[in-house]
Amino acid sequence: MATTAPSANVSELQSQVDALIRGKEYAKATRLVQETDVLKLVATAIESGDHRWMAIYEDALVLPGTPEDTILKVTANDYWVIPGTSDAIEDMQWQRTATQFALNYNRALQGKLADEQQEATGD
Repeated sequence: MATTAPSANVSELQSQVDALIRGKEYAKATRLVQETDVLKLVATAIESGDHRWMAIYEDALVLPGTPEDTILKVTANDYWVIPGTSDAIEDMQWQRTATQFALNYNRALQGKLADEQQEATGD
């Protein structure tokens, strides 16, 4: 499989990552996620109304970069679980990369949503 360019669309990126992980191509998935412009991805997501968090599995479902109680307030439709993450780690580099990506994405998403809310309320 040729190296895929990162998408600025969350759904397309999700499809790309899903395919790579299904094929056990962790190194390619790692490169793809590392090359993704998180700020551009978040901006595109918000423009399209996609406010889903990025989640990973460790010994439980985690939303890196969000307050701990966020997981208690969301439904399965509110996040995308990055595939290939687990407490039974298959590829340590992928687990680390996916965790860092989710952390960066969720922090950027929180910031953008807070900015939007502030603009809407005039604060």
